[in-house]
Amino acid sequence: MRDVILPRLGKRQLRAHLLVASVVSLVVVSSLHIWLREAIVDARFRLATRPASGTVALIEIDPKSIDAVGHWPWRRTLHADLVRQLDKAGVADIAFDVDFSAPSSSDDDGAFAKALQEAGGSVILAAFRQYVDAQAGGSSVHVNRPIPPFLQQSWPALVDVRPDRDGVARSYDFGDRIDGTFMPSMGTLLAGRQEEHGPAFRIDFGIKPSTLPRVSFVDVLQGVPSTLEALKGKKVIVAGTAAELGDRLNVPNGVILPGSFVLALAAESVLQDRTLVLASDAVSIALVIGVMLLMAVAWRRSRVSLRIAVLAVLAIAIEGGAIALQSKMPVVLDTSLMLSACVAYAFAAMLDEIDLRGILRLVSERRFQRITLSLSDGMVCVDGNARITFWNPAASTIFKYDAKDGVGQRFDVLLETTDRAERFDLTAIPLKELQTGNGYVVELKGRRRDGEVFDLECSLSAWDTPGGIQYGAILRDISLRKQQRERIRFLAECDVLTGLPNRNSLLAKLEREIGNPQALLLVGVNRFGQINHLRGASFADALISAITCRLTALVQPSAFLARLSDGEFAIIVSQECDEPIGAEIIADFQLTAVAIDESRYRVSVSVGVAVAKTAKDRDEWLGNAQFALTAARLASKSEPMQFTSPMRRAIEEREALEIELRQALKRSEFELFYQPQIDLRSGRVIGAEALIRWRHPERGYVSPGEFIPVVNSTSLAEGVSAWVMDTAVRQTAVWSRAGHCIRIGINLAQCQFATGDLVAEVSRLLERHNAPPDLIELEVTEDIILDDAQNVNFVLSDLRSRSIKIAFDDFGTGYGSLTYLKKFSLDTIKIDQLFVRNLLPDSDDAAIVKATIDLGHALGLSVIAEGIETEAVYNFLRDLGCDEGQGYFIGRPTSAEMFAATFLAQDGHRAA
Repeated sequence: MRDVILPRLGKRQLRAHLLVASVVSLVVVSSLHIWLREAIVDARFRLATRPASGTVALIEIDPKSIDAVGHWPWRRTLHADLVRQLDKAGVADIAFDVDFSAPSSSDDDGAFAKALQEAGGSVILAAFRQYVDAQAGGSSVHVNRPIPPFLQQSWPALVDVRPDRDGVARSYDFGDRIDGTFMPSMGTLLAGRQEEHGPAFRIDFGIKPSTLPRVSFVDVLQGVPSTLEALKGKKVIVAGTAAELGDRLNVPNGVILPGSFVLALAAESVLQDRTLVLASDAVSIALVIGVMLLMAVAWRRSRVSLRIAVLAVLAIAIEGGAIALQSKMPVVLDTSLMLSACVAYAFAAMLDEIDLRGILRLVSERRFQRITLSLSDGMVCVDGNARITFWNPAASTIFKYDAKDGVGQRFDVLLETTDRAERFDLTAIPLKELQTGNGYVVELKGRRRDGEVFDLECSLSAWDTPGGIQYGAILRDISLRKQQRERIRFLAECDVLTGLPNRNSLLAKLEREIGNPQALLLVGVNRFGQINHLRGASFADALISAITCRLTALVQPSAFLARLSDGEFAIIVSQECDEPIGAEIIADFQLTAVAIDESRYRVSVSVGVAVAKTAKDRDEWLGNAQFALTAARLASKSEPMQFTSPMRRAIEEREALEIELRQALKRSEFELFYQPQIDLRSGRVIGAEALIRWRHPERGYVSPGEFIPVVNSTSLAEGVSAWVMDTAVRQTAVWSRAGHCIRIGINLAQCQFATGDLVAEVSRLLERHNAPPDLIELEVTEDIILDDAQNVNFVLSDLRSRSIKIAFDDFGTGYGSLTYLKKFSLDTIKIDQLFVRNLLPDSDDAAIVKATIDLGHALGLSVIAEGIETEAVYNFLRDLGCDEGQGYFIGRPTSAEMFAATFLAQDGHRAA
């Protein structure tokens, strides 16, 4: 018998019942059934409607009344008049949903109290509950009652309606106990039903609000006969319904009503015996159990469609019965759990019928295909026999096959193999490696349909399917990537111009060879910077390329040749071959010019050599070779220069000297000495060259030849040059104010053209010290011009336009002196002491000096000869027509005080 009533539950059937039980439990635990219950009950009000009884009428303080009477609140005499009119009309009861808790004027309050007294206690006045925080926690209730004169002549009643948790007003209380005394609600009091212990009930919102009798306040006040006749024998509620008076409540089905309508519907619910209450929870539980028992019997004996139909009929029948019950009796049957169970069983029945795994698999496959169709990478699926079952358009594009031609082919058809034994077998890879999730990536050679071979990256994977193992391969044509990678590697390791290994590669090679019997040769192109400036970058690049070819031919194939910098190359050879190779390179460039296009250009090179055993690491090894190269250039010898320890000590001493020079600038240890310049014809001192000297606190005066090269090759040049300029201009101003108008020559540094504004700086100093600009002569050398000829010429022209003189110092020692005389804005040429110191008649130097003097005069330039150390040279230069001169014969450089005492005190003539 038990098996007939409750057949044995199969595994799938038990799963369905457990699913339904879980759904119902979840609905209860989450309180979702409360929301569902209210939604169902609210919907029933739309289906089961009824009219109002007509016993309760509304007297509205509506827009019409406000327009006639004026802005709210009104005088209470109007309410008194209203009460008398209603009493005259013969209404049964009067209820005011108006706040009378605050006194007005004594006359108005007296008039309204008298009207209430005349009404004989048939008037109900509103009281309002207000919930306020208590000091000790929780909350307390405060009630706003009518003022005592009104309270003595009326019935107080509560008018506020508390909404549910969702903000919708559904329930209504019979009243509340206030300060130990029961106070009824206005709706139930108006309906004549006071139950102190009665439970709250649900208002029947099936009663249509539109069927409630309604009249305007002003019509009653004016005693319109039809209005008064319509109110005879009714219970009336006087309340504001105009929008500006507020008092709106949310009620079921998304409707918003004035509070007075809710009071009227509550009264109607009592009058029509429609105080709705919920049926017991036991009924709801019994309905759910009934549905589950029915499904337990029908699950194995009926098809899915029949089960779902039974559930639908059952749900409609029970819900229909609940609607009928609610329309006939004030009982609300909660069907939310029963309907939830029916829906859950219907869903379980469909899941029982459908192959869910198959659907999910089909959905996944469809999604997979949509994704792969949009990929830019090739995607190929392969079965256990290594045959292609699917590939996307990108794969067919990569291999140049038609979309349909690839399916069914073996995977290795897409790969290039020279030997059948080397054929790549996807299925031979262990599944464990393909299913790790980290990816199995391999680089192969792909073969397109037209036979083109290319670099191919394969990211392989595998997964289980009902049909067996499936393999997947994401394919990328990485030919371009490899080319780019190779290009990046080339740029990182090779020189772009020559293709030789660059500095990075050289350092890596030195790292590997340190400690081995190897030698590092640095080959430097002499004066490469000047060549670059004079002939241009394109010529310099062509020269470097030609030198590269020459060096490649000179060194052995086993040697490592690299380009270190603009004009420097590095060669790593075995230690015993360093000097022969170095000497051979120097001799080759001495004997043969470098071929560039159709022309030939002769350059010389210097070679510095350092062996690996002289250094601890690669950087020291390279540094030693650079020391040797620097020494080779300074020595101007036609042989390689081997690194020795004193070379490094010289650099260390130079660094120490630089530190001392920086301290000297801060401690004002520099001084300016002045060497006189005279007119060779009259012997009169007409100028002086400002020369910097360093008085060391311990060593005394330091030779300029020792510290000037360090200053000019470091950032010290900026500070020292600025100090020299300021000091010389200040001294010029001092001597000028003393009546000694002699010209002061100031040597310019390269940094003064590269940083700041030289013109502005000189102008500022002239103005600051009030020095005449025509007594300042700025001396510029060829190396300054070579750095940026166009900019230098522009600056010099600007300075000359301000009456400042410009001299070309060390003329004749560079490559382009004659060119500069023509192009640049100059006043004076200074013949370098190299041609003057040992000047003899009929010598080559004499011919050069004579030509320079004639050329300067022809160009309108003054000529100064430097390095006059004997009277014979002095007289010879004067006879050649040289304008001015300076040198030890005329006067040694000396301090400003000694210069003034020696040369300026003698009325400007040279001392004997």
